Amino acid sequence: MAVDLAIAKKHLNIFHDDDDELITAYLGAATAWTLKHCNRETVPAEATFQFEAAALLMVGELYEHREISVDSFSENPAAKRLIDPFRLMRV
Repeated sequence: MAVDLAIAKKHLNIFHDDDDELITAYLGAATAWTLKHCNRETVPAEATFQFEAAALLMVGELYEHREISVDSFSENPAAKRLIDPFRLMRV
């Protein structure tokens, strides 16, 4: 899964290139979060759209609240709902 920078910028309503590096870093973090949350190494083929949408929602959270401390950051519930059906439960 690789969410395109142009799509992320459109999602964030950003029309300049000043924050491209920052958004790219958030895309990487959001993608890693989706996989970690689901205990997966790759995105299931049938869930590409859900994982991409969840990553975009997380990018929005990270970009909007980039000054917030880690202790007060909360995961986006809509992002979790999108990918929870694909979560592998560990025993």
